[in-house]
Amino acid sequence: MTQRTVGQRVSYWRERRGLSQRELAIRLGKSASWMQKVESGERALERLPVLDALAEALRVDLQVLLGRDLMRDSDMCLDGVEVAAIRRALERYDHLLTAPGVAVDRGRLRIGVHYAWVAFAGTDYGTLGRTLPHLIDRAQAAVATADGDDAAEASGLLAQAYQIASSTLRKLGENELAWLAADRSLAASERSGDPQLTGTGAYRVANALLAKGRCDAAHDLNRLAADRLATGEPAPSRGRLAVFGTLVLQAGIAAARAGRDRDVHALLAEADTAARHVGEGRDDYRTSFGPTNVGVHRVSACVELGDGAAAIAAAARIGQGGLAGLRPERRANHLVDVARAHLQTGDAEQALTALLEAEHLAPAEVRCRPLARNVVTDLHRRSRGGAPWPLRELAERAGLPA
Repeated sequence: MTQRTVGQRVSYWRERRGLSQRELAIRLGKSASWMQKVESGERALERLPVLDALAEALRVDLQVLLGRDLMRDSDMCLDGVEVAAIRRALERYDHLLTAPGVAVDRGRLRIGVHYAWVAFAGTDYGTLGRTLPHLIDRAQAAVATADGDDAAEASGLLAQAYQIASSTLRKLGENELAWLAADRSLAASERSGDPQLTGTGAYRVANALLAKGRCDAAHDLNRLAADRLATGEPAPSRGRLAVFGTLVLQAGIAAARAGRDRDVHALLAEADTAARHVGEGRDDYRTSFGPTNVGVHRVSACVELGDGAAAIAAAARIGQGGLAGLRPERRANHLVDVARAHLQTGDAEQALTALLEAEHLAPAEVRCRPLARNVVTDLHRRSRGGAPWPLRELAERAGLPA
């Protein structure tokens, strides 16, 4: 972002706010041609009052517009304006309380939901910040204007939109809002009539509870939802097993966070059995569940238990081929856990190596996510005789004191 000209930054933030050149120009009392010249670089922006007005119209700090943002890499992360827009979308009830309007094109809505999932898998949080409010709005309208089987499909699409919002918000530290989105997703999933989708909604509610420090509640909800799936079919499909196994894994992480190591090992063993039936290379219901993902969660559970050596040993047993099949978001998250494990064993050099690899794979996962940023801060604090320059540069890219 800092390598762009002021005009290019104006263009970037205008598009991110969903404004046309004409709309932004009107807000400033300028012509569309003036705005076009500013963004193309034909017209220099040197007067502070004009820059201030642009920053206000775009709802960004002037320092961001000038390329001097010291907080974090703003074009990768959600900002306050986008979080507020998602909150407004989640707080809307007008589709429930007013007469249905024009029917929503569910084909386009399906494409929009798929696009949001792809953005989440690639940790493209800037794109999600722009698209989630409108996606939630359209999905809510689709539910309000559909009936019969169409209503079930629309509810499923709305549930997925809520789930994407919840996972994104939780990763970026907006835990209260993540819980609200997850709770909405569970209700919409139930209306869809899809038990597997209901299961994924349950573990997102549980993840939001876990982020709020409610370890026992998160464990119990995951276990309850997993048991519900286990009794639903005598010969469950691989998709059903994938959701079941994911719920068991999430129960294991909650147990680890609570320090219940005996429960953790039992839950991981149960998930491992399900994973062998599911196999590698699948992504049923966006779970990425399989033997590799069980290994990744084993690493995370060991870190939560404070056993860095066991986490490092578990990470070494995961095949690189299986890791390569996971989405960037999951692989980068795993590398952050590996970095945490190395910190627990006092190996700062390997911790930094893992963080840099995670950043190379998915920059936003390190620069935007509070968990990863805390690891960078901890590593910097532990540096004796001054932090090495790769760590100082990483801290700077994450908007942390270098």
